[in-house]
Amino acid sequence: MEYVLLVLTVLFGPVIVAIVMARSADKRAAAAHRRAEEAFAEITALRAALQGAAPAPTPETETAPEAAPEPEPEPEPEPEPEPEQEIPQRPAAPGWGVPRGGRPAQAAEAPRKRKSGGGIEQALGTRWAVWVGGLALALGGIFLVRYSVEQGYFGPGARVFFGALFAAALLAAGEASRRVPSLTRLTPEKAVAIPPILTAAGLIAGYGTVYAAYALYGFLPPPAAFLALAALSVAALLLSAVHVSYLGLIGLLGAVLTPALIGSDDPAPELLFLYLTFVLATALSTAELRGWRWLSHLTLLASALWPLIWLATSYGKGDAIIIGAHLLLLHGTAAYWAGRGAQEEEAKNALSLLLPSGALTGLLLLLTVWADGHGAASLTAFSLYVAMTFALIYRRESAALLAAAAALPALAVLASWQLAGAGDDFGAALARPLLPEETLGFALAGAALMALYGGFGYLQILTGRRARLWAGLAAAVPITAFFLLFWRMTGLTPDLSWGALAIGLGLIYAEGTRRLAAQLASAPESPTAQIPAAAFATATLAALTLAVAIIFEEGWLTIALALLALGTSFVRLKLPVPFLGPLALALGAAVTVRLTLNPELLSYDIGTAPVLNLLAYLYGVPVLAFWGAARLFAKAGAEREKEFFEAGAALLAVVLASLEINHYLSDGVLFSRPFDLLQHGLLTTSWLAMSLVLAKLQSGGRLGLLSKGLKGLRYLTLAQSLMVALIGHNPLLTGDALAGQFPLDTLLAAYLLPALLALYGAYEAAKQPEGQMRQLELRFLGAYALLMLFAYYSLEIRQAFHGAVLRGPAGETENYTYSLAWLLFGAGLLAAGMRLKTQALRLASLGLIGLVVVKVFLFDMSNLGGALRALSFIGLGLALIGLGLFYQRVVFKAGPDGAGDEGEEGGGEEVR
Repeated sequence: MEYVLLVLTVLFGPVIVAIVMARSADKRAAAAHRRAEEAFAEITALRAALQGAAPAPTPETETAPEAAPEPEPEPEPEPEPEPEQEIPQRPAAPGWGVPRGGRPAQAAEAPRKRKSGGGIEQALGTRWAVWVGGLALALGGIFLVRYSVEQGYFGPGARVFFGALFAAALLAAGEASRRVPSLTRLTPEKAVAIPPILTAAGLIAGYGTVYAAYALYGFLPPPAAFLALAALSVAALLLSAVHVSYLGLIGLLGAVLTPALIGSDDPAPELLFLYLTFVLATALSTAELRGWRWLSHLTLLASALWPLIWLATSYGKGDAIIIGAHLLLLHGTAAYWAGRGAQEEEAKNALSLLLPSGALTGLLLLLTVWADGHGAASLTAFSLYVAMTFALIYRRESAALLAAAAALPALAVLASWQLAGAGDDFGAALARPLLPEETLGFALAGAALMALYGGFGYLQILTGRRARLWAGLAAAVPITAFFLLFWRMTGLTPDLSWGALAIGLGLIYAEGTRRLAAQLASAPESPTAQIPAAAFATATLAALTLAVAIIFEEGWLTIALALLALGTSFVRLKLPVPFLGPLALALGAAVTVRLTLNPELLSYDIGTAPVLNLLAYLYGVPVLAFWGAARLFAKAGAEREKEFFEAGAALLAVVLASLEINHYLSDGVLFSRPFDLLQHGLLTTSWLAMSLVLAKLQSGGRLGLLSKGLKGLRYLTLAQSLMVALIGHNPLLTGDALAGQFPLDTLLAAYLLPALLALYGAYEAAKQPEGQMRQLELRFLGAYALLMLFAYYSLEIRQAFHGAVLRGPAGETENYTYSLAWLLFGAGLLAAGMRLKTQALRLASLGLIGLVVVKVFLFDMSNLGGALRALSFIGLGLALIGLGLFYQRVVFKAGPDGAGDEGEEGGGEEVR
């Protein structure tokens, strides 16, 4: 008997907890009903009071209109408060306000006063006493049986008999008390009804008696015990319809647990799922009849329990059709109840009942298909599910969300389909003498899914029924299904035939786009009316880019996404739908990340051609696509998207130029050559050139993302150039050999070209409006250019004397040449400063000439000998005298009064 107690505690302990939770829903419904009764009573009281007061004033209002001031003192005593104390003594039903003395205000206060009179006493007396009493009845019956066993009063048969008698007595008492009005219409608010408590106790006692007769004493064979427990579960469900919801919860739990309690050596799935279908449909119908949506949701969850257990433990060939029938019948039951009521209620039911049922049924049927290995029975059941879904949608517009719920498991069925011929191209698959049945079925299933969602969705769009939802489904599902067909049948092997099919699919979508756009032109303007045409246009682009991806081999997906972003920008220009901008940004971000962080780049067969190689295809096409997308978004007024694609095109162009330079210097094998001064020079030149040219081509004067990026690229390039060219890879310090011959040598790329580009940048910056940033940019670019020109000038002289390797001691002639060349360079800076009216260049020339003076006096005096030393000093002297004369006569010529003044050419200028 202790075993029975343990089983009952495990089984029905959670039930008792659930009863407490479920009762809260009943209390809320009862409270709403009582509030409605109270409102009706108060309205009745108001109406009676007004009708009773209306005839009285009629004769008095004409005779004493001026006696109005005298009634004012009379209301002061207010003898009425005492009748309000009689409210608790009213013999009336709960929630009914009783009008008294024609005073509606007091009638309105009656419910509030009654409600405040309870507290802990009311809770203990009207609610918890009943709950504990019901539990005590159930436990008392169990303990009575246990006591009789311990004392040996009765044999097993008598125990079972008295247990059944006790359960029947409780059930009869519950039914009898339900018919007594004084027990069903209780006066205190939130009181617990006694009849359902008695009924629940009788049901629990009945479960325990039947299970003891089966498990302990063996009086009942498994079929009889199963039928008895099932009958109790159905009885609980039916009794809940006339009592309260927690009886339905007891019946639901008992129905689901009965197959687990009554085991079988040879379980029959057809009997099990027939039983489950019947009891769960009964539970769902009862819950919907009484409006217990929470119980309906629990019933749907319970319907998934045994299919999951069976699929995991006992599934056999042929069980798929049984499980499928069980799930479809329950889904049909939910669909029936969801379709009842007014249109607003039907739409609410579609969200709260039909959609969860459809999603759960699709998931369980998908698991059945997987367990069945995509067998004919499971696929038939799943096909019936899809057909039922579209039939419901055809009859009820509110069921359209079922199509979205069915799309995911349908695509999952295609994606998981195992094919014997996967990896063959389309032509080889069709050329086989006998196309395997699974391949043919797979192709037909995919084509049917594409036609169903595409065709049905297009028709729904034309009729205006959930156009936005169907636009997304009709565009996304067929494209995804086509990709799954290509993937599963070819293993993603590029194939021209599949590319042609993708182009055909794109043409179908293009025609749909044309028709929807024509319909849009004749329709009133609306932000959402453009979504179907935009969705079909996006699907057109997706199909065409998928065709490109299928036909070409290397990097096809990245290029397809870049072209899709370009096409999306075109559609955005024609159809200003808000979601197209973020879609294009997401595509562009994916392409940018893929091309800048591409770990598979080293494995590509790029080829040995200097420029026209795979890199130009992989990066050049996205660069052009991004730049085109930026122009289209600029026309559409989408500033954020325009800036993103401009910056993305510039970034990819920089990456392309860098990879092409590395590919050229590495003889076709990327990153195989060590980094040196030549590669640094070419990279620096390309980065500076691109930053300046792109800044020149950029439209608009606003400092956007591209402008900031180009400025950052320019300054980073100049900074790293100074560190690498002058320190890290300076050939004078490292002793590395220079490549090429003057003038086409390493020094040209590393020093001269960056300096000339920096001068061009300074020239462009001088055209900008005055400002502090402009002055800083001019000085930085000018200083960099002069420094790199001086380094190039000096290193070329060094190369002329030493050849490719610059390291080594300098001779007298070389030292004299430096002095002479630097003086000439300084003179050239002075002439440029006068010509351009730029004091900064004149100051730079003076600084360089000062450097020559220091060199001559400190180095040439000790290192030069003979005529070279004399010529060095003579030349320096003549140059300094000529410089002084130039400054006196030209730069600072004397005024009429003899005072020194700046000449015309330099007058009034500031340091620039």
